[in-house]
Amino acid sequence: MGQPSVLEDFSETADAATVTLHSAIEVSDATVLGVESELSRLLINLLSNALQHSPAGGTVLVGLQRCGREIQLSVQDNGPGIPAEEQRRIFERFHRLDPSRSRQQGGTGLGLAIAQAIARRHGGLISLYSTPGQGAMFALRLSAARPIAAPST
Repeated sequence: MGQPSVLEDFSETADAATVTLHSAIEVSDATVLGVESELSRLLINLLSNALQHSPAGGTVLVGLQRCGREIQLSVQDNGPGIPAEEQRRIFERFHRLDPSRSRQQGGTGLGLAIAQAIARRHGGLISLYSTPGQGAMFALRLSAARPIAAPST
């Protein structure tokens, strides 16, 4: 019996939050070189953030696709989104959109900073795409471990 995936681990958390967790896996071979435990932590942090900011009845979509020589992992929610003036600071340590939110309500303000640090250690970068009122998408791009085979002619 194999280890459960991060998505399987989060299904109960999503159910408890009455948030639907979907995946859109568009590649069969999405191998990247890296430290598995760190890359799992990165995904856990992105998923935790998305679930925390999704409304009851909301949806979190995890996508995986190949973009040329890179693999893109995306986590998208339909929460309140991130105001434009906050987007440049979202990966700073201890930064919270709502400073009145206490640790008991969840989060330390470190999750996205840790995720970005892990991405950079692996030669990647997490980008943020968000429109207030329409949710947020965090997209990680990493170099694929194996290039796409050239089509035979």
